[in-house]
Amino acid sequence: MKKQFILFLFLMLAFGLYAQKQASGYVLDKDSHAALEGVEIRVEGEKNMALTNKNGEFAVEVLRGRRRLIFSKDNYTPVRYSLKPGFQRGKIRIYLESEKPVNSYSKKRLTNDSLFLTYKNAVSLSVIELFAVGIGLRYERFLAKKHAVGLHTTYYVRGMSSSMYFDMGYSIVSTYTGFKMAPFYRFYLKRKKTMGFFLDAKVPFGYFYFDHLEYRYSRGISSHLNMSTTRSFWTWGGGISVGFMARLGKSKHGLLNFSLGYQYFPMAEVPKSIDKVYPNVTLTHETDINWWKESGPGASFEVKLTLGGIF
Repeated sequence: MKKQFILFLFLMLAFGLYAQKQASGYVLDKDSHAALEGVEIRVEGEKNMALTNKNGEFAVEVLRGRRRLIFSKDNYTPVRYSLKPGFQRGKIRIYLESEKPVNSYSKKRLTNDSLFLTYKNAVSLSVIELFAVGIGLRYERFLAKKHAVGLHTTYYVRGMSSSMYFDMGYSIVSTYTGFKMAPFYRFYLKRKKTMGFFLDAKVPFGYFYFDHLEYRYSRGISSHLNMSTTRSFWTWGGGISVGFMARLGKSKHGLLNFSLGYQYFPMAEVPKSIDKVYPNVTLTHETDINWWKESGPGASFEVKLTLGGIF
């Protein structure tokens, strides 16, 4: 009899856990995307209720079969939300619309923007690198309010050196392809009102193939001899930068990212000069690789502008 009673209690407990689920998520202001504190959440037809905290977060128990939540707050239009199957597996986002224009005092209270709290991933395209014949993509993962990690990857489709010669009416320029990957850690000094100022550190590495690395011999003004060679190499370095990330207007997901920084990313295994033997003479041909650290992939000072979205 005792064993049957214990089994009965166990089955009742299991049934209770099975029949009850938890709905959780965030409640935000529709216009400013600020977290709303003190929003009341009620389960339709039940006594269960909850209030959002300062980050707009909530969690409420929902009996099996009950699928609707009522969100209400003073000066905001109530929202009736229908839960979807499997809702307990992920957090939902609810946007409440103010019933009257927000005054300046109320705006000051909406300082805790939860854009970076509710969305954890950002993907963007580098605009400036497009002009360097490169496709730059950035991924960032927000770990906490002030900490993030990510990866900036650039593929150079048909890169060209900025040092160009003109001999006999022909332009002579070194061309290359390659990729550059830069894992980074980012610390946000201040992240409120959909804008975050940050410092970050990165460790870039990459592979480059010069299918036409130009060397030039010059004697006087009018006499030029040229030669080219192919080179490939791996290289790596380090860098730091400062910048800011901001939301594009009032968009829910659009982001702009701007940064200015310093990096060390050398051109490796490329000789500055090559000797070539001609009849009765040996000439030393030289190449200009200063452009690599001035405006190329290894530029000492980097300016990046990316446009993308957060989700």
